Amino acid sequence: MTKRNDHWDILRLKGMIFHARHGSLSPERELDQRFEVDLEIMGDFRKAAQSDSLKEAVDYRTLHQVVKGILEGPPKKLLETLAETIAKELLALQLFEGVTVRVCKPHIPYNGIINGAEVEITRWQHEK
Repeated sequence: MTKRNDHWDILRLKGMIFHARHGSLSPERELDQRFEVDLEIMGDFRKAAQSDSLKEAVDYRTLHQVVKGILEGPPKKLLETLAETIAKELLALQLFEGVTVRVCKPHIPYNGIINGAEVEITRWQHEK
């Protein structure tokens, strides 16, 4: 089991945008809504830095495809469920030690003044 290290290298993917039908209310599941996803990947990326080779690195395209598959997949009621599912599937790739996932729904069907809702979770390989 890998111990948590507070000095991991960090790779961030910011502002991935998807249009999907997630939410607990019927209208949220009838029309596409905008979702924004940010990832923070924690690991030791020295091999990639030293080799300058994509074979040693975490490929952004792989991460994006996983997130896209989940957002465009079966509807979820909660942002928490989306974030947890993304984290689990990314960690299953066994490419890094930890991940922080932020899922934002900038426009929510609410009759008040709210600029959106978001959830952020962090999960580690050793927590599986």
